[in-house]
Order: sequence, then C-alpha cells, then structure tokens
Amino acid sequence: MIYKILLFLYLAITYMPLFGEIDRIGSQSLGLSIVNILSLSFLFYAKNQNDLLEKLKINEIKYFVVFILLILVSFINVINASEFFIEFFRTVNFFLALVIFMTLSKKTSINYIVYLVVFFCLIDVLGLFAQSIQNLPAIGFTANKNIAAFSLAIKLNYVFYLINRNQSILLRFFLFSIYGLGIFSLLSINSKGGILISIISLIYYLFFSLIKLKSNKDLFINTSLIILLTIIINLTGGLGKNTISTIQNSTTSFNLEQGNQDRLAYYSQVLSSFKENPLTGVGHGNWKLASIKFDGNRMRDYIVQYYTHNDFLQVLAEVGLLGLIFYILFFGTIFKKLFLNIFNSIQSNNIFLFLGMAFLTYLADALINFPGSRIVSQLNLVVLISLINYNWNNGKD
Repeated sequence: MIYKILLFLYLAITYMPLFGEIDRIGSQSLGLSIVNILSLSFLFYAKNQNDLLEKLKINEIKYFVVFILLILVSFINVINASEFFIEFFRTVNFFLALVIFMTLSKKTSINYIVYLVVFFCLIDVLGLFAQSIQNLPAIGFTANKNIAAFSLAIKLNYVFYLINRNQSILLRFFLFSIYGLGIFSLLSINSKGGILISIISLIYYLFFSLIKLKSNKDLFINTSLIILLTIIINLTGGLGKNTISTIQNSTTSFNLEQGNQDRLAYYSQVLSSFKENPLTGVGHGNWKLASIKFDGNRMRDYIVQYYTHNDFLQVLAEVGLLGLIFYILFFGTIFKKLFLNIFNSIQSNNIFLFLGMAFLTYLADALINFPGSRIVSQLNLVVLISLINYNWNNGKD
C-alpha cells in the first residue's frame, strides 16, 4: 500500500500549490526533493537497497551516471557557480526520482500506474476545460501552454491504451470522453506543437493498425472513431475558438512567427558557443548567462533567454560534446527497447505501441522546447522509462 501511495505522490507533485513564486519550478522541485527523501527512507527501512542498486546496472541509467559526471567536469568553465549547483542538484533530483520510481513500480502493478496517469490526465483536462470556458489563459497547472499541451498529449496515449485494453462499454465510453475533452483542450491551448503531435499520433496508430489489420481491428476502429471525434470537435469550433484554418496556420506557418525565428537564432548561437567550448561547454545551468554574449544585440527589454528551446543543444552548449553523446545514448537505449518490441509484437493491446508514441511526443517536445528543465515533463519521462523497463524485463504487458 505504501508503494502505491509514494507513486501517487510523485505524480501529484505537478499539482502542488504555489508558495508565492511566479515560476512553479521552485515549489515542484521542493516537492520532488521531499518525495525522494520519503521514498528513499522507506526503501531503506524496507531493506530494498539491493533493488535500488539493481537499477544502476540498466544501460540507460549507466549512461546517465556518466552524463552526471561530465556535468561535474563542466564546472571548469562556469560563469556563476550558484547557477551550476542549482541545476546540478535538479538533475540529480531527476536521476534519484527515476531510480526510485522504477524500484517502486516493480512492487505494484502496471495497471495501477497507467490508471494513475489517466486519473491525472482527467485532472489536467478538467483544469484546462475550466480555464477555457472562463476565457482564462489555457495553461493548466504548468504556467506555460506548450508544456501543458505536450504533457497532455503524452498522457492521452495512456488513455488510448486503456480504450484498446478494456472491453467494458461503460468504461470505454468514459475513456473516449476523456480523450475527446483532451482534444478539445489541445485545440483551446492552441499550441502548434501540441496540435501537430496529436495529428501525428493518430497517423501513427492508423499506420500500425493497418500493418496487421486482422490482429489490430480494434485499434483501427478505435483510431477511426477518435479521428471522427477530433473532426467533430473541430467543426463545432471548440466553443468558437478554433477552426481548421487555425490548425493549419498553427502547424504550417512556422517561419511566420517570432518564436520560431528566435529558436533558429538560439540554435545558431549554440553552435557559436560550442566552437569556443567544445569539450566542457559553458557549464551546466550557465547558458542563461553565456547567451547574453551571443544574444545581446537581439535582447528586448533586458529579457535573457534561459533555454535554447532544444534540450540536446542545451546539453551541447552547457556540458560539451561528450555530454551530448551520453545524453543521446541515454535516450537511444530507451528508443531501442521500445521499437524492438513494437515491431516484434504489433497488437492492439501491446503497451509498447502506446509507450512508443508517448516517448516520441516527449522527444518532439525536447527538440523544440525545454522539458528537461520542467518537473512536470521530467515526471512524464520517469513514468515512461519505468513502464518501458518493467515490461522489457517481464516480456509481457
């Protein structure tokens, strides 16, 4: 029972109240630290130290340990030591959460974790729906529309998994309702990345359902129903806020928006910085300071860019080339586990199929935003990796 409570607490961190701060990352980081300490204390009390140590033998965990060591090396070039240690301990906090969550998840069932994610998906959807009908900014519990959109898009894959897994008509109707409200919320947020990845996810499921239509008949039917549901929601105008033209502009007019021009400028600046510090970078957490040198001529109202809007380029700028290599190996190992299983067993109830789309959603977010620096996004990744390894080790759903 305690294992389930601790898992619940991890996923509930996103919804912690604010303590007067503007950015939620402060309270959420504190919450993650507290839950990590509680969980570690319990695991040691329950004599689960060996289970914790076993996780360190997993390949992606090994790569992340090396990545942390390379972060320490990047201290050589830091501009501000305080910023380095703040970000370093946040990275270690994520690492501890990952190892602990994987250990806790082995003590409970996959169904519990999936239903837990779907429960919090419902909370997200209701929060966004309430903001939308009250004409408030649709940012959910994240204080940023892009973070809210991608977090919701990841969770919707778990909802779709349960739709395909369950035969109860009443439960399926309830899950379809959650998915429909989720699509409505994504349209209300009007995040071009969130809308685009949702369209890609439907194409992804349709593709895999057509590969083996006989064994994936339910997946094909359910995907078709969701596509129809999405079209109906869009045609109703999302309470008059979204139309097909809005989606088209959001997903095709990338070069017309200032935000995308800024991203291209940031990427160019990272490459310039990399040429100056190819091995150790500018120091973990120090890009926000180093960027002033490269972005000074473009800065408006003394607004400094904290992130490169690409986690991999952020690592390249702050930790250097070796850091990027091991960061890629960390994700590459997870990717390999996922897609070996997807193509070996393409079935409508194969959880790897749905975890695969959730993982691709996270990677898409990492390529254009900064989920590696947001607790809500990190927790989504923690759940993903834990479920992937749980199923990888057991060889079954």
